[in-house]
Amino acid sequence: MYLLTAVADMVCIDVTQDKQLSTTSEWKKTLYRLWNNMTDKKMYMTGGIGSIKQWEGFGRDYFLPQSTDEGGCYAETCASIAVMMLAERLLHVDLDGKFADVMELCLYNNVMTSMSLDGRAFTYVNQLGSSESDRSVREEWFWCACCPPNVTRLYGSLGGYLWDYGEISEGGEAFINVHLYTKARVKFTVANKQVTFKQDSNWPWDGLIKFRLTAPQSLRTTIRLRVPAWSRGQYTLRPEPSGKTAYLHKGYLILDPAFIMENPEFSLDIGSFAPRYIAPHPYTNQRTLTLARGPLVYCIEDVDNPWEDNHFKDVGLKSSSLINEERRYLDGAEEEYIALKTSCWRRTLEPHESGMAPGRVVDDMTSTAGIEKEAVFVPYYLRANRGGDGHMRVGLNHICSLS
Repeated sequence: MYLLTAVADMVCIDVTQDKQLSTTSEWKKTLYRLWNNMTDKKMYMTGGIGSIKQWEGFGRDYFLPQSTDEGGCYAETCASIAVMMLAERLLHVDLDGKFADVMELCLYNNVMTSMSLDGRAFTYVNQLGSSESDRSVREEWFWCACCPPNVTRLYGSLGGYLWDYGEISEGGEAFINVHLYTKARVKFTVANKQVTFKQDSNWPWDGLIKFRLTAPQSLRTTIRLRVPAWSRGQYTLRPEPSGKTAYLHKGYLILDPAFIMENPEFSLDIGSFAPRYIAPHPYTNQRTLTLARGPLVYCIEDVDNPWEDNHFKDVGLKSSSLINEERRYLDGAEEEYIALKTSCWRRTLEPHESGMAPGRVVDDMTSTAGIEKEAVFVPYYLRANRGGDGHMRVGLNHICSLS
């Protein structure tokens, strides 16, 4: 991914400079082909990549086991940081929301989970499921310590990932492209005129983002705001635009200068923050369900569910089960998060099922769902922060009804 980022830099140079490089058209095709293969066939739902520990790399297409004892799940922190770097470069080549969506997925899940909330412990590997040999725990340091300084460097440069901005073709017009949402402010100059743009939000818990542009009235400014794919196009822009002063293109809501001149203060409310079930590609042959809310992927831990002692391998979910939200605070901290609660079913194998056999009987899963339990899920980034015995899982068995 780091090498591909360098290739993307060369393509960016070709796009922005007068001097053309003869091979960049082929480079761009290769970048897109490899990007699509990675995101469509080799990426975990947390934004992690690389399932093979032996060479810290990819396996074959759709080979995405959740844990070591299931075949491997490496998902190294540094790899997801490289994906973010590559996505940021590709946004300069082609402003397409699919790149920023993956950048956000990696940041809020596989990258954020790699550092403890107090910044003193880390993960190198970010598995989606624990096991007896690889429990969900953190270490203070590593023999090969690339991930801790890499993630701190990323946090230090995060402002460069939020947006890009500047002058449109030296025409005295400004542009601002917003890729990620948070609380931030940026200042820059166009044609000797100072521009200040501010965003304010409670992202990733709430979809309301408030914006304010401060610039001379004579400066025409175009602003593009990402509408995440997981929102399914649900958003509200206030004040409501008139005519064609606002429209969607490749995952970005484009606000033209006419709208901005009339409304230097405006808000965007992204919808679809209700909890949802997601599942891996069927070609992975996993048949699992995972909970998600907004850009966050959730996991289940034994610290909230002390009834579990087998790494949640014997627990299943039904997609018809209602999901409830609960706002919580970490003990001794002001860190607020939203936990999700739903029903799950724990099933202990019968004696006749415990041995290996060259086949299995297919029956109605609802009749053997097991004992119903209340399950508590927390954001994946929060794992291994609150004690427990290191039992954790992202994808639980999908209990299907054949009726």
